[in-house]
Amino acid sequence: MEVLAVAIVVSVIAPLITGWVTNRLRRAEKQEDWARLDKVAADAKKDRDQASKEREEVRLRAEEAADLLAESNTKAEERAANTDTKLEVIRVDVNSNMTAAKKLALDSMVRELAALKEIVRLNRAAGNEPDEAAIAVIAATEDAIGALGAELRDRLAHAETTETEGEA
Repeated sequence: MEVLAVAIVVSVIAPLITGWVTNRLRRAEKQEDWARLDKVAADAKKDRDQASKEREEVRLRAEEAADLLAESNTKAEERAANTDTKLEVIRVDVNSNMTAAKKLALDSMVRELAALKEIVRLNRAAGNEPDEAAIAVIAATEDAIGALGAELRDRLAHAETTETEGEA
């Protein structure tokens, strides 16, 4: 009977002990799996937070760069406008100086032509005819006076047009 009692005890208790050990092992495995999943989730959250932080830093740097670029463009536009104004003043000064120089040259040519004609008149009064070269110089001077006079009229007309447009 002892054998029977041992057999009953072994057949009843052994499965209970085996089930209990198996349940403890499965519970330990599940806890390890849960701990591993929690670690993976924490690492993923940490990576997402880091990526979000880096995106925000990039966005802020991009905004800062855009602000600096806009400021730089504004300064460049101001410098360009200032330079344009200075260049316009220089252009007006140069043009007016050039016009004055051409007017002086025209006045000088007119005086030279008057002197040449007076010399020819005096030579004729003395009974001497002027040579071909003197006549050619007088003709060339008259042509130069006509060309320079036309150029001065064009310059003055252009200056008046530019001045009128500048006032508008």
